[in-house]
Amino acid sequence: MNQSRHRVVARYGPGCRVQLLGHLKQVQELREEIGAFLKDQFSVRVVGRPQQNHGGIDGEAGSGPRPNETIAATSYHLQGGLQVVVCQGDITKERADALVNAANEYLDHAGGVAAALSRAGGHEVQQASRDLVRQIGRVPTGTVVETTGGWLPCKMLLHAVGPVGGRVGGNERPLLEKTVKAVLDLAETLELQTLAMPCISSGLFGVPLKVCSEAIVSAVRDFGREQHILTKVTLIDLSGEAVRAMQEACDRLLQGKREFPGWEVESSTTTTTTHAPQRDTTAASARGAAAPEVCVQVEIIQGTIEKQEVDALVSPMVGSDPLSSRVGNVLSEAAGPALMTAFLRESAGWTAPGDNVLVEGLSGLSSGRIFFLSCAHWDNNPQGPAVQALMQGVREILTACEIRGFRSIAFPVVGTGEVLQFPHKVATQLLLEEIRRYEQNRASRTPFLVRIVVHPNDRDSTKLFKLPRMLCISEGSNWALDQSKTSGLCCLL
Repeated sequence: MNQSRHRVVARYGPGCRVQLLGHLKQVQELREEIGAFLKDQFSVRVVGRPQQNHGGIDGEAGSGPRPNETIAATSYHLQGGLQVVVCQGDITKERADALVNAANEYLDHAGGVAAALSRAGGHEVQQASRDLVRQIGRVPTGTVVETTGGWLPCKMLLHAVGPVGGRVGGNERPLLEKTVKAVLDLAETLELQTLAMPCISSGLFGVPLKVCSEAIVSAVRDFGREQHILTKVTLIDLSGEAVRAMQEACDRLLQGKREFPGWEVESSTTTTTTHAPQRDTTAASARGAAAPEVCVQVEIIQGTIEKQEVDALVSPMVGSDPLSSRVGNVLSEAAGPALMTAFLRESAGWTAPGDNVLVEGLSGLSSGRIFFLSCAHWDNNPQGPAVQALMQGVREILTACEIRGFRSIAFPVVGTGEVLQFPHKVATQLLLEEIRRYEQNRASRTPFLVRIVVHPNDRDSTKLFKLPRMLCISEGSNWALDQSKTSGLCCLL
């Protein structure tokens, strides 16, 4: 595609990501060209041959002939860290910790997705189901039970009994939401990380697709508002009509990020990141295992620190005075006298350079927590005590976030300004390197957001973050300028 027209180097990284390195103008030009190409390639389209069954599932939603189309997969990232993937495919071939079966009350797997899963899993699946019903009786609508998955590519099979259309007095949607909630809760209890689920209660059970899709997505949305062990839910069906209905429900109901294959679109339009296309996103019957991608995401934005909606904020200070920096004064003005009272209580009145004091329970701020980081004045030594103290402080704050289970934090460009007087180049480089080191050494494998907030008047830092050499600050990182706002950068480590 480049054909030597752009002085840009393309480098492939983990997760089929493409890193573009070069001068800003050329990177933007090539990125726009790639974006147009990907959008054209991965739109919904008709393929030349009909989908073949080959002994797999007939499609939970489809009872008649299916159109000869393959729907491109989409992915959504919810606020609590849950990834929701909607794709067309054969659930019997989907690799996950658990597969969900659309079962009846007697676990008699005679038709639809239940028959396909039972066939693929072998006689063990139906036998285990019969044994379970003999022990506990029929499984009520709205509940879920667990059995072996036999030969299926999963650790276990979860049998979810959804409502049958026309038999529950018009309560199909709340009962199906209850069913899906039970599935997600059981997966969490069993400490599962990935789950694949069909469009339950559609097809043979006769509940309209719109009702099914909205009930399923609503339950997933409510579950995904908090952090869980379960990190990925795949909504998968062989029927293109069912997949389209679930994608439309996700677009309406999920307040997260929709990612088209090869191109991410953030709902807030703050950042975008170029990706290479996943090779199997348009092959409905050939999907393999896909562990949820784990990364530290770095956002660099123009704005003010006190307005950031994150788990915690960072404010630099000199010695033990939280009001010794511009950021500290701004935060104190927003939080009121409670900030100083809480700081004195937590700090015991004294801190050394590199120490931090966490103040919690503050009102008046979008975030109720602030890490006050004690810094030393710039000493004209890039390897000296001031730099070492700042590195230690940033490192300890990131570690504290890990220990406390925080999912996001916002830093100003720590050390710059009239008080501490660090060179902007030193401060920005130090902060990014410490974030990279944290990602490499972190124990948790859950997503974590680090937002670097550059004040609108801080022109030096803004220029530094836009330089091409800053775009490739660390090996394996993927940086991209915001197309709509030239103040935004995003890095996925």
